[in-house]
Amino acid sequence: MPRHWRRSARRAGRPRRRRAAPAAGAAPSTGFAVQLGAFRSEGDAAALVNQLRGAGFTVFSERVQTANGTLHRVRVGPELDRAAAERLKSRLPAPHSANGMIVSHP
Repeated sequence: MPRHWRRSARRAGRPRRRRAAPAAGAAPSTGFAVQLGAFRSEGDAAALVNQLRGAGFTVFSERVQTANGTLHRVRVGPELDRAAAERLKSRLPAPHSANGMIVSHP
């Protein structure tokens, strides 16, 4: 029996490996997000995060070190492309829809 037949015969009984698909509804890891603010107070950032999560948005905060100290950015998204982020921004409740700015993510 030729060698390549033996190899394929051995593989025939094995299940195929599949890459894990991203979870349904999982946020993309790159793209664009809507930044709603950068707060000195972690509590203020958490309050906004909780308010928007309660309204059904995917929202997160990040701690960043700046020359002026620690800030807590609040962002909604991310979305894969800028147009989707613009649509997301327009769905945000006032005054967030007017104050939000589109930023690249991460």
